[in-house]
Amino acid sequence: MIIEEEKKRIRDEVRKLKAQMTEEETDRLSDKLCSKLFELPCYIKADIILGYMPANQEIDVRKIERRAACDGKMYAVPVTFPERRMEFFLISEDTVFIEKRGIKEPSEHTALLDVMDLAGKNVLMIMPGLAFSKEGWRTGYGGGYYDRYLDRIKDQNITTVALCYGFQVYDHVPHDEYDMKFDILLDSSSL
Repeated sequence: MIIEEEKKRIRDEVRKLKAQMTEEETDRLSDKLCSKLFELPCYIKADIILGYMPANQEIDVRKIERRAACDGKMYAVPVTFPERRMEFFLISEDTVFIEKRGIKEPSEHTALLDVMDLAGKNVLMIMPGLAFSKEGWRTGYGGGYYDRYLDRIKDQNITTVALCYGFQVYDHVPHDEYDMKFDILLDSSSL
C-alpha cells in the first residue's frame, strides 16, 4: 500500500509540473530529445520502433515516426483492450486515429505487430510515463499496460528508452514485483 501511495504522490506532482509547461517548451525539448535519440546505436540498428501517441504534455515523439519512415524502419503505436491488454499496430501518414480515454489510437486494426513479427528483429520501444529513475524504474499512469506487454515480449531483442523532462527524473521511483525496468534514460536536463 505504501508503494501505491508514493506512486500517487509522484504522479500528482509530475502532472502539476507538466501542466505548467508551454507548448513552445514542449516542442523545443521534444525536438532536442528526439534528435539525441537518433544518434543512439539502438535507434540506428532498430528495425521496428514501438512508439506512442503523445498526450498531456508528454514528449512529442511524432518526429521519431516521421524519421523512422525515412530510415526504412517500421513504426507502431499501442492500442489498448479489456483486461489491461495492449498490442502495437503499424501506422503510416495515412493512418486514421480515434481518441480513447484522451489518447489517440489507430482506428483500423489491420497491421497488428504480433510477437512473432518481432522475432529476429532489433526492436526499440519508447516508454511513456510520469516519473523515471536513473536506475531504470518508471511510474506510468497506473494501468500496467507497458509492464504486461514487456513481460510478454521479454525474450525478444528489445531496447527500451524513456524520453522525459528533467523534472520527471527522481532519485528513487517506487516499484513492485510487476514493474519492468527500462534500459536507457534521455532527459532534458542532459541537453
